Amino acid sequence: MALPPTSTAVRLHPGKLADIRVEELPTPSITHPDDAIVKVLKAGLCGSDLHAYRGLEPFDAPYICGHELVGEIVALGSSFGAAGAEDRPALYSKLRIGDKVVSPFTCSCEECHFCRIGFPSRCVHSLLFGSPYLAGAQAQYARIPKAGGTLFLLPPELPKDLPEESFMLCGDILPTGYFAAIQALGHPNVAPIIKGESYPAVIGSIVPNVVGLQEGARVLKEDRKLSVAIVGLGPVGICALVALLDILTHNAVPEYTVYAIDPVPARRAKAEAILKKMTPAEAAHVVVLDIDAAKAAVKADTEKGVDAVLEIVGNDSAIVLAYELMRPFGVISSVGVHTSPQFPLNGDALYTKNVAASFGRCPVRAMFPLAVDLLVRRRDVLGGVGGEEALVERVIPLSEAVNGYEKFDSREWGKVPPRPPSSSAVSPSDAAQVNNLTPLARLLIRAPSPPSSHFPSPAASYLLNHAHAKSTHPRRLPAPVFLTLSSSPSTTERIYEPLARSRYTRASVLEGTARLIALTLTTPALR
Repeated sequence: MALPPTSTAVRLHPGKLADIRVEELPTPSITHPDDAIVKVLKAGLCGSDLHAYRGLEPFDAPYICGHELVGEIVALGSSFGAAGAEDRPALYSKLRIGDKVVSPFTCSCEECHFCRIGFPSRCVHSLLFGSPYLAGAQAQYARIPKAGGTLFLLPPELPKDLPEESFMLCGDILPTGYFAAIQALGHPNVAPIIKGESYPAVIGSIVPNVVGLQEGARVLKEDRKLSVAIVGLGPVGICALVALLDILTHNAVPEYTVYAIDPVPARRAKAEAILKKMTPAEAAHVVVLDIDAAKAAVKADTEKGVDAVLEIVGNDSAIVLAYELMRPFGVISSVGVHTSPQFPLNGDALYTKNVAASFGRCPVRAMFPLAVDLLVRRRDVLGGVGGEEALVERVIPLSEAVNGYEKFDSREWGKVPPRPPSSSAVSPSDAAQVNNLTPLARLLIRAPSPPSSHFPSPAASYLLNHAHAKSTHPRRLPAPVFLTLSSSPSTTERIYEPLARSRYTRASVLEGTARLIALTLTTPALR
């Protein structure tokens, strides 16, 4: 298939703030035998893209933004199908032109030590899409380095009622939430509660079965009341909640309570709406609370504290809250991006509670099979477009991509009012605009929430902990966003009413909410 010499991309330019442009650029080509070229059907725009857009990350040359995509293979390097490919990652043998794939936010080889043991997010060849080092996914075409180890091949038998937008969740949000859950539930410190065996015998094969090991203290029925807190109910927090309940149900854990915690009413409302779509048996185990109510509930229900905390936010106050909620020998599973230069807990605090902690970037490529399986099985909860409980909500035209960046950055779009909107009616002007759209591109935006003194965004934490942030006017910081491109013309897409604009004080620090907004953007036809 001959690719066009030029194609459309969204590119960020240096020299001034917020210089984002939709441009006609040379179409990427194969530069290494391991490369693949993907026609982008959906691509993500996340908060890390907006950090550079806001001037928080220096760069000296224009680059194409975006680090998550769903797409179709249109060109493959010579490594694919070559002699010896059977000794390399499986995709080098079976990936074909026309296959649909999902990409995580980094490339990975699947051949180095870290990839082989299941941690591709720290691959020795890892590069971040949508950075000065690797052109991103907000384009008609994207070059994927180490494609045989990076991409995930979507099964052809996927349900027809699962919209393409939903697979964008698999590029980051859903795997990260799932990762937070298994890092906690799989820890040896939680195993006695789940398996009913005391430590260290519960560990199993790595310790010898010596006389007396099983003759110590016994785990009683009352000891097996598992308690887990989720701190932060943004998009990743919601996915962590769904994954957690799915794992506990699958393992037939008989008695457990999940404390879903967030200070923002809109986020809690989103979590409640999600729970209404789950089975009564699952939802009955969850209580959705603000911070003060959660502290009181954990103290009253457990006395000792929760067994594990999934910390999703990524700032100091969230970590301190996690520490306060957990029991001695409890587990903190933190997937939030921490940028504060000073960690709020010292060695004495960690030692006093025997804290077990897991921090860091999700190995998305390794988590893909689990994430896609969960998305397909729980598409009643995670799939769909529009509605109070949907993660994908809104549609706008691509011709306004630059304007869309500006409105999101200024909080005109993506606002979550104190009360969720009561209507999603289509205005006459929006309806006319939709009817005129030919090849579509969708922009999925995780909308910002009202201000909160409890969970400032990671970028906000960075600013507030550095000298240049001592101004009395802290910058308003963007929440995560997703940009998506679609090659399928449609005249039936809905444009939902913009959410009401909220008013914020000039000192507000804003953070993301559980809402994903789908914005439809028109581009030149994908060739």
